[in-house]
Amino acid sequence: MGAKLKTRRLARPSRPGSGCPELETHYSAAVDFIESRQLFGIQLGLSNITELLSRLGHPEKDLRFIHIAGTNGKGSVAAYLGAALSEAGCKVGVYTSPHLIDIRERMTIRGKPISEDRFCQLVDRIKPVVERMSNEPTYFEVGTALVLLYFALEKVDLAVMETGLGGRLDATNVIKPEVSIITNVDLDHTDRLGSSLAEITREKAGIIKKGVPVLTAEEKAEVINILQETASQRGSPLYRLGQDISYQIEEASWSGTKFNLKGLRGNYRDLFIPLAGEYQVKNAALAVGAYELLGFPADHLKKGLSGTSWPGRLQVVSHNPFIILDGAHNPAAVRELRYNLKKLFCFDRLFIILGILGDKDIEGIIRELIQLSPDTILLVEPPCSRAAAMPEIAKILERYTDCFELVGQIDKALKDACQRAEANDLVCVTGSLYTVAEAYRFRISDFGMRIAE
Repeated sequence: MGAKLKTRRLARPSRPGSGCPELETHYSAAVDFIESRQLFGIQLGLSNITELLSRLGHPEKDLRFIHIAGTNGKGSVAAYLGAALSEAGCKVGVYTSPHLIDIRERMTIRGKPISEDRFCQLVDRIKPVVERMSNEPTYFEVGTALVLLYFALEKVDLAVMETGLGGRLDATNVIKPEVSIITNVDLDHTDRLGSSLAEITREKAGIIKKGVPVLTAEEKAEVINILQETASQRGSPLYRLGQDISYQIEEASWSGTKFNLKGLRGNYRDLFIPLAGEYQVKNAALAVGAYELLGFPADHLKKGLSGTSWPGRLQVVSHNPFIILDGAHNPAAVRELRYNLKKLFCFDRLFIILGILGDKDIEGIIRELIQLSPDTILLVEPPCSRAAAMPEIAKILERYTDCFELVGQIDKALKDACQRAEANDLVCVTGSLYTVAEAYRFRISDFGMRIAE
């Protein structure tokens, strides 16, 4: 725990339009319009997005794509690919969700979020089209159409697209990719994708297109069998981590991992990623495989991977005590968090700030976290209409421990935990990216902490 860290204040996202009242008002109205689509919930299916894109002149027809599905790791794979492709000189657009602070994070080109002004222009163009549709498009459908229009107008060389939910009926599944990636499959969103691994796998396998190569890091036989069957039916080569791609970790710490990789078309030594955890090496390996299949030169890989940024994933934002933000929101992701906290950190006491969405496997998440023997779990409610009520979580927690408190506000929980924690203790904010995002909004330095760079 005696590691020396450079420090800085945690910066809020820059706003290019700040200082111009007219633009700020316009931008707020544009965001409000997109946010208003939340009223229409989540609707799986391709009819709305197909109609919306048709009314916009099918911007997706002129783009090249990489499509990423999976239970966990989609955003990280997209981030690695975006960084590597940008380093190779590619004008690459990346579409991910959810965002942490600002909706513009979801749509980047060469790592830079769309500007407020450009975002407003696109919303102004898409809004009347949306309002003329008889079936109300959802938040994600409108966002997906907007980003496809943006990438087409900016003439990106490649667009990396992360699915929102599942795959087969996800709004992004109107594209024809050059490479598909299914990171892994586990139980999540069982109310919409199915209650079994087999059902969920078939939904995610829906992104496999005829003749398009597929990469996966999945290992479970039940899942692999379905992916192999689907890929075979569609004439798509399936490349597997552990068989076609392999890695060897050389050094690992909370600041990142150094590893060697045997890829599809080359061997790479001394690669480094600044995101912690072995699961991030798996994500990076999938990105390398896709990069190779796209035919880009290998000499840009090392610098691209080492420059990747993807906040809120096993991220150290403070020390003395260590404060970690991790958006793990299902049992599989929390299992990885648990493993890496034990492997990469030495601490005396653990304080967990926990906020979960109501449609998640709350008990499964709790079962994993309890194995860390936390000193105290501070329950909070993330600012999301789907947030699980604290009494609901407490009722489940009571079966496992009495070391928890109902706090409510995330800033109060952070302050409480930081005041109690000593130099060799650890504070972990987790349970949902919405919880992590809310923690990001507060300057932890105001609580007497120093922010890690």
